Amino acid sequence: DKPLCSRCGKACPPLWGWIVGILGLSAHMARVATIVPLSPLDPNTAPRAHADGLSSHQRELEDLMSTFSRMREEACTSFHPAAHEYLLRALWTAAFGAADADAFAPSTERWKDLGFQSEEAAKDFRGAGVMGLHHLLAVVNSGRVPLAAAARAGFPLAAASINATAVLQAYFGVNLRVASPLRRSARRRCPERTLHELLLRGGLQPLQELHTELAVHLWRVWSERPRDLMGFPAVLDEACADLHEVLQEATAAAAAWPEPTDAGARRAEEVGAAGA
Repeated sequence: DKPLCSRCGKACPPLWGWIVGILGLSAHMARVATIVPLSPLDPNTAPRAHADGLSSHQRELEDLMSTFSRMREEACTSFHPAAHEYLLRALWTAAFGAADADAFAPSTERWKDLGFQSEEAAKDFRGAGVMGLHHLLAVVNSGRVPLAAAARAGFPLAAASINATAVLQAYFGVNLRVASPLRRSARRRCPERTLHELLLRGGLQPLQELHTELAVHLWRVWSERPRDLMGFPAVLDEACADLHEVLQEATAAAAAWPEPTDAGARRAEEVGAAGA
């Protein structure tokens, strides 16, 4: 049996609430839309299909393509110290406090306390790029992963967050240069409807919010029982399997909507094909 959702009181799979809260995919979860600061789209007024035919379809497709292109550009931006050190400094201050701001150093053992793999934090962003740094900063600023407790439990927050970014980049097809850190047997394909919903909401912001929730879920899975770093791949696989399950179920729920569902799925498929 699926656990009862603490927000709506119904039987929901893990993570269902935050996924549909972000993407606004089901009337079932309308009462939890405040889980993230996004307004669900009204299926009757959302710009999915238009009565005036091909020209409107083309305009919407161009908008979706533009959003997808912007996501790819952001996802493929590499970390450069001269351009992005201010973000690294912001992460340092968020993690270690304003009192330690002057102790910032690009290379120091203290980065390992946050879960980086080495004392040179920038090296860990070689795959996920600057988007990985933006996402990690958002997780730390959210305060939803207790840093001291995570460190005591041996949870590698930085590595987990950066891996989550890489998973989402590969899952949504926005960074073809990054290899999914999931084991091959655990890799899944993004539902086309979900990509469409993500693009309709601007792409980058909901992607960041999905990432924060995934990183928090990774912490929850890790903290269920004693772990060590050798067990992290299994934790990542499990948390991302939960993500895919929820996205599939949310997509299935959205299939109850009228014609725009199929039209939206076709457009998402066209966007993905054109961007490949």
